[in-house]
Amino acid sequence: MARDNANDTMAKAFGNPLILDSTFTKLDLPDLKTSRLVCRDWNDVGVTVLAKRAFLQVNKLFSCNFDEVPPVADALMRCLLISDKFDPSIRSKKEEIQVITKSLTQVSELTREIKLVAAQKEFIPAFLEGIRTLGSTKVQRVDIISDKLYKIPAEACRKLPPQPSLTSLGVNLLPKGLPPRTSSYQQEFLVKILLEAAPNLTTLDVAASLYPNLEGCKSLKVLKFECMAHLMDYRRNRNLAKLTDMLAHVKDSLIELELNIWESTEKMKSVTGGPVMSKLTTLSIHPTDANEILDFFDEDHFPKLKTLRVHDIGGDSSFLSFLNLWRRHSGVQSLALTMNSFEGWEDMEFGEKIVDLFPTVKEFKLALEDIHFTAIPAVSNIIEPFKTWDLEGVSVHVDGVTQTSVLVDVLKAMSGLKGVKSARFSDTYVNESNFSPHVQDLILRSREYQRVEISGRVVPEIVKRFQLIFEASGAPIHFTGGVANGFGAQQINYRALCNLLNGF
Repeated sequence: MARDNANDTMAKAFGNPLILDSTFTKLDLPDLKTSRLVCRDWNDVGVTVLAKRAFLQVNKLFSCNFDEVPPVADALMRCLLISDKFDPSIRSKKEEIQVITKSLTQVSELTREIKLVAAQKEFIPAFLEGIRTLGSTKVQRVDIISDKLYKIPAEACRKLPPQPSLTSLGVNLLPKGLPPRTSSYQQEFLVKILLEAAPNLTTLDVAASLYPNLEGCKSLKVLKFECMAHLMDYRRNRNLAKLTDMLAHVKDSLIELELNIWESTEKMKSVTGGPVMSKLTTLSIHPTDANEILDFFDEDHFPKLKTLRVHDIGGDSSFLSFLNLWRRHSGVQSLALTMNSFEGWEDMEFGEKIVDLFPTVKEFKLALEDIHFTAIPAVSNIIEPFKTWDLEGVSVHVDGVTQTSVLVDVLKAMSGLKGVKSARFSDTYVNESNFSPHVQDLILRSREYQRVEISGRVVPEIVKRFQLIFEASGAPIHFTGGVANGFGAQQINYRALCNLLNGF
């Protein structure tokens, strides 16, 4: 009887939509897909959760018989992906183009996101024609991605129907490899008609060889902008005055801005001054030589700036050149630095420069990527000036560690800073024989941290063994992998392997 009551209670619990929703949210996608098959109640809740986390490859629904489309749960139409993955019966390019246009007929009242991966030059015109056929929709986000520069026919760039619900737009048209040798004018037409169709746009992510006209984007809050010049019209596209003009259109609405202007061998002409970004609180920037806007990076032009993130800091002089563009800003409270080299930094004393420019930092985040870890001891010298900050929070993230001494050195170096500290080591790949002798050092150094995470390759028996050691010590080390044995001279570059597998 007691067992029956317990089973009834369990059945009721797992029939509760709120409990199911919370449970399904914690599952990864493969488990979520299979769990939906248990019963109808689980399917109904699972479909809703799945629809929020995964894209339906809608063009795979169409076979060569275009009138026959298999039934799909309405909720799964929330996020649609259109790519070059077709039903095997679709064999000709003409049929593929038909499928692209037909795919958009599946947009429903529930569809909120559409992503187009334009693997062929005909995909974008077909996609735009499908949008025109649809008219206005309730779609909130559209992404168009292409790693090739296609010539888009002028007739394909006709005006689109207004999309008042479209608040987020992503356009990534940067090719792989070297800058292309064709003009970017046609890209401009594409971006232009997309912007004109979205009067209520709040988020724009553009990676292309152009400076979009944002004059009509009166509600834009978030702008992520990456620009690479074409060889054919380099001088036109590398005019920094175009950048400041672009920002002037959204100076009183932007809250968050990310800039990445690709540098080149040809020196860009600097410009002086820029708009006052009256509401901007977060600036993310890549410190290339293409950021030479004088008398702009200061408290007068960014009066409400609270968070500054600087990415891709290398061993050249571009970061110091970038710092020299700044004047003292007492409003920056959160500073994040992503570094991929330490070479030469010990002599440049950029730490003192940072503290002088941003004296009131309360939160400091440091990420180390693609570092030659023989230079890790330099961290102590680099961050020494940061000890003068009255920090409240400190976090460090190191990727791809292969020596346990690096873990210890980083923990030791960062421990001298004020504030609550956390550390995360991802894609770790250390030999067990190298890791074991340093376990006590890790435990000792971790005690000054609120949390230390070590992850990477998972060898279950090794993970379990060290988890027990760390738990017994009371150290705040959360160990989920990163230690293996027996690879020696045959050591695999774990990070490179992960990147390779992610490409499939």
